[in-house]
Amino acid sequence: HHQRLALLLRDLHRHDLGVEEAARLRRQRPLLAGQRHAVLRLALDPEFLGHVLGRGGVGAVDGLGFVKVYDANYRTIVHALSLNDGTTRWTLPPGGSRSFEAMAGRVLYGLAEEESTYRSKLQALDPQTGTPLWESDLGLLADRYSLHVTALDGRVYVYSDVQPGGLAAFDTATGSMVWVAVPDLGVSNVQVLGDLVYCVGYNGTEKRLYALNGVDGQVVWSGLPNSNLTIGLATDRVLLVAVSTPGVMGIDTTVSAFEERK
Repeated sequence: HHQRLALLLRDLHRHDLGVEEAARLRRQRPLLAGQRHAVLRLALDPEFLGHVLGRGGVGAVDGLGFVKVYDANYRTIVHALSLNDGTTRWTLPPGGSRSFEAMAGRVLYGLAEEESTYRSKLQALDPQTGTPLWESDLGLLADRYSLHVTALDGRVYVYSDVQPGGLAAFDTATGSMVWVAVPDLGVSNVQVLGDLVYCVGYNGTEKRLYALNGVDGQVVWSGLPNSNLTIGLATDRVLLVAVSTPGVMGIDTTVSAFEERK
């Protein structure tokens, strides 16, 4: 079954047939335990899509899986598939590069590139219908490469992990830009703890841990310079930061724990 679906998905002109074939395979009897959803999981697996169709979507949200594919002209199409039966709930028509990576408050957030200008915008969609809720200009980040989106504590953050980079914060309800910070740094590992926004910033020579004021994006402090620096998830009001021997990831790692500032 996996091989048959893979062949269908590899034909960029026949993606809809791939979905129909997946649904037909699930209706066949007898089915082994768990086999019914195996084909659908394959279609939604980002690693598989990375090899066959390009970058995948955000995975599963509210009973839906989101898949990014390309048409014959390499224009992006986004499908929302039911995780229950594999049917297509909605489809965004062919357009510029699009990637929906974040979900908060039952709203889907992602980036959409304008075909005429190649500039990216931030979009918010209703995940159940695909209806656009708002769209925002990214300002100086609109022309950046390697953009990412994450939604944390009432804000949507867009950042570029290659220089000149930068990090921008947006209001989740309105899409209004709140601030732009560290415009000259490649940014990764964005997390929020209390009133501070933490990230790893790369200046072309080394990585450092940056703590930004959540209100205006100003740098409160920076430290832990190292080429191997990773921020873990902020849980239980504690942020974990791992630093290992320069140049050798995972060797002699030191983990630091940060609490909310009082």
